[in-house]
Amino acid sequence: MTSEQDKPEVAKILEPFKPALAEHLSNPDVVLDEVLAWTGSQPFLTQKLCQVILDSKSPIPVGEEALKVEELVKTHFVENWETQEAAELLQDIRSFLLEEQFLRLYQKILQGVMIANDSWEQKVLLNSGVVINQGGNLKVSNRIYEAVFNPSWVAQELAQLTSTDFWLASELTTDATDEAIAIAFPNLPITPVTQDQDLTTDEPKHRDLTTD
Repeated sequence: MTSEQDKPEVAKILEPFKPALAEHLSNPDVVLDEVLAWTGSQPFLTQKLCQVILDSKSPIPVGEEALKVEELVKTHFVENWETQEAAELLQDIRSFLLEEQFLRLYQKILQGVMIANDSWEQKVLLNSGVVINQGGNLKVSNRIYEAVFNPSWVAQELAQLTSTDFWLASELTTDATDEAIAIAFPNLPITPVTQDQDLTTDEPKHRDLTTD
């Protein structure tokens, strides 16, 4: 679940990890499939999770790949995420989502089907990389984001929001420019969306990596 432009970068990231993982795992390809199932092929998260697996040097028995990778994701990315491997990226996403109109839209996306349209809010979320267009519907772009910024987190943050407007609302115009988002949140992986792009067109569907 990532943009087409990320695929070559992810392939390059995985190349050095394949032989390294093969040295202490009997099932490196299956483990990498589980990595991508969690990261959605997001380059930074993919690199970080692969490195965590290498550094852990923990055995991953055949048949337990999904369980072991999930345990590493929880301990190194989700639990106490503010001090973990992807803290900077996740902090930027948190700050971005705390703008109320984006948070409410994100909540709806978590709750179920959200049909892509040409609204400014959807364009900004797509540009940020927090969500993707999959088959004409908006989805959270990877399971790590979804685990950290889950429904309970959204409900808690919505309850705490006050009437004070965040400066982002005045800084980002209806143009939803990549430059404005990049300045506000330098760690977000911006995915350009052109004005004439049809947001209802199908994104390439990613295979279910957990069933390989």
